[in-house]
Amino acid sequence: MDVIRILLAIILPPLGVFLQAGIGLHFWLNILLTLLGYIPGIVHAIWIIARDRVIGMKTLESRGWKLCLALSLCLFVLGIAGCSQDAEQLFEVAEFEEKQSNLNHARQLYERIIEIDPNGYFATKARERLAELDKKSTE
Repeated sequence: MDVIRILLAIILPPLGVFLQAGIGLHFWLNILLTLLGYIPGIVHAIWIIARDRVIGMKTLESRGWKLCLALSLCLFVLGIAGCSQDAEQLFEVAEFEEKQSNLNHARQLYERIIEIDPNGYFATKARERLAELDKKSTE
């Protein structure tokens, strides 16, 4: 039964917690963790399911919530860091938008690049492209 709960916890973390602990504090905490980042929700759900299992002489329950919270926070921070758009990616999208004649969106992306990294290589290129777009719009 634990294997099924763990599989469900990977697919939909709150469901795994619900099957193990019902609707209570852990269920609502898991929903919050899942909304903040899918992986922290999975870690919490698996911890809830496996917390009564013995690991050596200690149980997960005795090491408890601190370990789960620390892992969830680390994974959440890593998830946020991985979701950022860097200047190079934005520049590529802006060039694509420009080629598709979506000049307003290209202009917004070039301005965002300058905002993110004003002294960077892609900010310089973005300024050049903005100047070209301004020339085209005045013609």
